[in-house]
Amino acid sequence: MNRKTFKSWLKGLKKAWEEKNPEAAADLMADEFFYFENPFDEPLKTKSEVLKLWQAVPESQKDIQILFDVILVRRDFGLARVWGYYKAVKTGKKTFFDSIVNVTLDRSGKATKFRQWYEKKEL
Repeated sequence: MNRKTFKSWLKGLKKAWEEKNPEAAADLMADEFFYFENPFDEPLKTKSEVLKLWQAVPESQKDIQILFDVILVRRDFGLARVWGYYKAVKTGKKTFFDSIVNVTLDRSGKATKFRQWYEKKEL
């Protein structure tokens, strides 16, 4: 894994989120993977599970703005800070979130492991 490949994957995540595209989010995953939405949940292991999780985005979020910053890249994983804002569809309230993601990519640039730690706050 290198910085360019990891940054490209993060751009895909940003695009999928901002465009509210659950299929694009699921397509970021390899055929076999572990996806931890947060460290205490059981991992998702199928693209249909990721698709179901991400289908909540178009229903609950609008005016999404995502930023990211690569923290480090090693041969077998990358760390990044991902943060931004969105408005809740139901309430119109703006929500700020800030997260750290730990991602392992295969040779084709698909995630085999995704772990996220995040906080969010309504403003």
